[in-house]
Amino acid sequence: MVAADRVKTLLGKLDSVRRSKERGYNVSEEIRHTSNKFVGRVENIFANLPKPMEWLSFFNHDLTLLVDICKEVQDISIQHNLNKSQTRALAKLNAVSESEFQRIVNPQPSSQKIEPSSDNQPSANRALSDFSATEIEAIANKEIQKEALAEQGRSRVMPSLSLEVKILFEDRLGIPDERIADRLQINRKTVRKYCNNLKLFQSVRDLLSKGLFVSEAAEKHGLPEPLVWSIALEGKSDLDRFKELNWGLRTWDLWNWTDCDKRFGDEWPGQIPAQLIAHILYYFSDQGELVLDPMAGGGVVADTCLAFNRKCWSFDMDDRPDRRPEIEPYFWDIANLEWPVKGKTKPDLVIFDPPYFKKQENHYDPDGISGLSKQKYLEFLKSFFALAHLNTKNENNRVKPTLLTTW
Repeated sequence: MVAADRVKTLLGKLDSVRRSKERGYNVSEEIRHTSNKFVGRVENIFANLPKPMEWLSFFNHDLTLLVDICKEVQDISIQHNLNKSQTRALAKLNAVSESEFQRIVNPQPSSQKIEPSSDNQPSANRALSDFSATEIEAIANKEIQKEALAEQGRSRVMPSLSLEVKILFEDRLGIPDERIADRLQINRKTVRKYCNNLKLFQSVRDLLSKGLFVSEAAEKHGLPEPLVWSIALEGKSDLDRFKELNWGLRTWDLWNWTDCDKRFGDEWPGQIPAQLIAHILYYFSDQGELVLDPMAGGGVVADTCLAFNRKCWSFDMDDRPDRRPEIEPYFWDIANLEWPVKGKTKPDLVIFDPPYFKKQENHYDPDGISGLSKQKYLEFLKSFFALAHLNTKNENNRVKPTLLTTW
């Protein structure tokens, strides 16, 4: 067993070198020399196998089965004498559905009556080796389709919130008491009463410490999931927050994502990914600083600011006080452009994601800027950036950037 583990380790290192070469990465002379030594050792092992095997053929065609496929699937493949295609298909099924994986790996005894499975999938009372790779892959693909349909059916709009939750949500984003009171049409004493009630936050911390997922703790207390993330990630660095959210940090200057993280922001025309907002926050702001979102849409900026310990003031012409109390109603009048808030407090960063001119204009209010002519639209952008420049915090005669995001 020890020898087998050593061989696997050596093969893994060889595969790593091969993949680096295939991707065009430079491989140092030292690593190349070490790789050649590994090849010599492995060739000797293969030469002394009870059943001779061509080393190069294995290296080019079979090594991925050993390196990329988990040990559980490897063991099952050996036990049932599966071929390479069956093994790869089984690994795919294992990755997408544990229940379906177990259904065909551990068939029910033939003496029992087997009811036909749903979705016209093959009956599971067959030996695993009787399933072709095509059949196993078809089961995996059906599970992928089912999950995609279920995801589409899940609500991506924040539910109506209780008064206490609205106040806590806005307070956590650094919105002043007087604006919270005005927004919710209550007196400041009520705002302070709920803001100082920390029992709810402690209850959430207790649930998380017992192993509940963030989504479960949020559902239990009727809280928005981003608010619970702000509690779960307390005291962590930005890098740790990326890890906890399962987001990779991209260090180059071209960012692209294939989807939006559904935990943050409501479904919205032209919605941008929370991962993009997180990268902007990481590179252009620090924890505790104030971000302003002048066209907040589905609220993804505010939600991401909660997860990354930034304050956020959000504004939009679409008023949703029950579901999005943190997004204050504001209409940008191009004839008389004014900043939405008065006072000395200025944002450290402005994240500006306007409607993209005529794209998806049918989804926007015709009175908004997407209804402007091209010339008027460009004039608005020019005026807005000048206004944002005047109202963004100036540090050591340096104004932090106002960011126009596109998706």
